[in-house]
Amino acid sequence: MNQTRNNEQRHRGTLLMDAADALTNFRYHTGPCFDVMIGATDENPVVTAAEAIEVFTEAADGSLARRGAKLLGVPTRPEGAVKDPQADKRFANAIMRGLVVRFIRQKDYTSAAVAASNFVVSQWRDARMAADRQRVQNSRIDPEALKAIKINKTKTALQLTASLAATHYRDRRVRRGALLLMSLGTAVGVAGEYIYRRKINELIDNATADTAETTANP
Repeated sequence: MNQTRNNEQRHRGTLLMDAADALTNFRYHTGPCFDVMIGATDENPVVTAAEAIEVFTEAADGSLARRGAKLLGVPTRPEGAVKDPQADKRFANAIMRGLVVRFIRQKDYTSAAVAASNFVVSQWRDARMAADRQRVQNSRIDPEALKAIKINKTKTALQLTASLAATHYRDRRVRRGALLLMSLGTAVGVAGEYIYRRKINELIDNATADTAETTANP
């Protein structure tokens, strides 16, 4: 009986983790389409609904992965920890590009400038995060360090919530309120990269010191 229950638990855990990977892959491949979907259209419920579905996958994949890992009694998959933030960035940056084009078409140049500024800063911050993660992969520190820290999860939530509102509402006051929230998310992301880099530096320094001590005292 216990063996059967354990087998069922392992099966459920594997299914949940596979589902999480499928949602991440879906967002990774479809997210970049939103620059054209948003840029070529005005506010409409079809694009808003499609974007909301994409945002849902961002919220759901992490939860599914953690539940699956708990059932299996293992950590979440390292490859998921790498690909999930990549998918988030492809999606969020596509939305920003699309909003810039839409706002220019609608002659709302102030909003276009704010969205473009967020895009440029996000690209710079994302390049630094990619370099940070590459350092983790090239080092001997725990792969768990690849996982997003809380402040960076907050950044993603703020940016995607703001993007959804900016995509849906044409009223310029609401739009600019959404862009202000997006800018806050971008600022939080810059702070998050700084905190993450300090964490990585500390882990690498500790790992180097441990290696040196082991070499000195075999």
